[in-house]
Amino acid sequence: MMKNYMICIGGSGARVLRAVTHISACGLLRMENLEVVLIDPDKDTKTTTMAVDELKDYQEITRIYGGNRHFRPSVTHFRQRKNDSYIISPMAENVNTLLDLCKTEPDSEDIMSWFFRKNEREQNLDKGFYARPAIGSVFFSNFRNEDISRLFDAIIGTLRNQEPVNLLFIGSVFGGTGASGIPTLLKLLAERLEREGRNGNELFRYLNTAAVFILPYFNVLDAETKARENAEIAIQVGSFTGNTRQALYYYDAEQFYGNFTADNCRKFQNIYLVGQSSLD
Repeated sequence: MMKNYMICIGGSGARVLRAVTHISACGLLRMENLEVVLIDPDKDTKTTTMAVDELKDYQEITRIYGGNRHFRPSVTHFRQRKNDSYIISPMAENVNTLLDLCKTEPDSEDIMSWFFRKNEREQNLDKGFYARPAIGSVFFSNFRNEDISRLFDAIIGTLRNQEPVNLLFIGSVFGGTGASGIPTLLKLLAERLEREGRNGNELFRYLNTAAVFILPYFNVLDAETKARENAEIAIQVGSFTGNTRQALYYYDAEQFYGNFTADNCRKFQNIYLVGQSSLD
């Protein structure tokens, strides 16, 4: 049986999860199973909590009306347990700032000062990466999460059985979490597939990967004012377009789109761009 996974990263990824849940409840998603993963440093934001609550509601409906052909697919959360928060954070426990990360790697503090201002290094990031992909990349490059490892183990195990897997990554290319998380997570999986390839196991033959890149679709008019009032770094809406341009250039320059080879599995077979010409 084909396995389908959807990795939703950041607030934009959570919004897409909500849409998928509603589409599933309408009986419009024609597949038997879908396992989802939600990654966000802010586990309490309204966007992610609504996505989780609606997913749980859908699961309860499918439990009650399990025999109804309209309620499919079976949408489950990969790390689902009784008291699970459903949301995976890219930040380790008790690591809330860039300076906290430096404590685990003392030699990195000087390097951090070259690339990040003092207020960026001191900013509490448990509410997100403030639309700064550079900050998010620091945390995702150190991302060694047990649940993500289990997810990749499950994918590799299915591929070893010569069963097909569809894997979809979703996130914004202009914000902080999605823009930094998507390429890093694909790279981590690709390293495992390439290692298998060097041992003669071309598991990538049974894997299909795709990405939904969310382009700018909203504006935050009072972000700068609120940031000054709270002595925080600001979400700079004016950088959204530049961030998007640089992100898409990066994916193109690094050749993320195309077919797998035994020594290069860092590829998307399909890429979808979704955005709005006028911002909400």
